[in-house]
Amino acid sequence: MAMLSRRDVLLAGTTGMLSITNGCLSSLQQSSPTGKLVGITLRNIDSKKHTLILQLFHENERIVNKKYELRAQTISNSKSGHVTAVKPTWKSQTEAFTAKVRLDGNEQWSTLHLNDDGVSGQYKYEIRITEDGEIEGWHKASDGSEK
Repeated sequence: MAMLSRRDVLLAGTTGMLSITNGCLSSLQQSSPTGKLVGITLRNIDSKKHTLILQLFHENERIVNKKYELRAQTISNSKSGHVTAVKPTWKSQTEAFTAKVRLDGNEQWSTLHLNDDGVSGQYKYEIRITEDGEIEGWHKASDGSEK
């Protein structure tokens, strides 16, 4: 049995890695959005009130630039002002949207990509302020499932 040279081993490893990553890279390519964004909700599930600035971009054009005051979530009153809807101002519902969110005057902006995430029908997007004062994004498909 012949010994493999270092070059043979490296070549075999490189070829294998290229074939593996080729399949992975093809799945990372952006596909055309098929879901339709029909609404955005802002929700504060923290026990503290927060000021949130939302900038929404569609095809690199800023279409929303608004400040929202969200009260602390309370158990006793479900209509405490901790949830608000962003009025839809966008004409197209099927292109990719990007949200930039700044919380409580912080200098750092959080970026969320409001793509359809594989949803083929209508979907809503919820931007949440967590119990730790962090920003999270959630998709809610028309069938009620969340991602």
